[in-house]
Amino acid sequence: ISSMRFLMSSALPNLVSVEKAFLENFLLAPYGDGVGAANNFFPEVYPANKLPGAPAITTWSFWLMLELVEYVERSGDLELALTHAKRVEDFVAGTQRYIGESGLLQDMPFVFIDWSQSNHAQNTQPISTAANALYAFMLIRLGKLYHRADWTAEGERIRRTVRSALSVNDGSDFIDKPFFPDTLRWED
Repeated sequence: ISSMRFLMSSALPNLVSVEKAFLENFLLAPYGDGVGAANNFFPEVYPANKLPGAPAITTWSFWLMLELVEYVERSGDLELALTHAKRVEDFVAGTQRYIGESGLLQDMPFVFIDWSQSNHAQNTQPISTAANALYAFMLIRLGKLYHRADWTAEGERIRRTVRSALSVNDGSDFIDKPFFPDTLRWED
């Protein structure tokens, strides 16, 4: 077991360098008008290039940001996050385009949940519970990484809103239910 620990610990710098290169590839991708969903989202495919105006899997960017947070936690490489802070900030600002009157992300194009029919519009529109839960988690984690209380508060607000929408009026917690809906609709 001790030799196995040595092999794992000696391999860690190489694994981290590959992960850093992967992240930088996406963080350095051009963005702005016409890229992805034209709202500063990240390209979702390697090698992180995208034709102007091409559609983007919007939820991919949420996963990428969580990977950045986890990378910094594992490696201690805060410099990578700080170097790309403006890019991350622009992305978070771009996500606001999809906040509807419900206070949740709504009518997001190209939501990817998993490799199933859950990705079809009838399961993601107008308000995807999975995309909003992931978005809230991402904002909370990014808020802690970048010491952005506004992002953390927004993530917590979205989390409360989703939980409230999924609660049942019988006083029980939504988490005790066997399942909850893929989508929500906002009415008054």
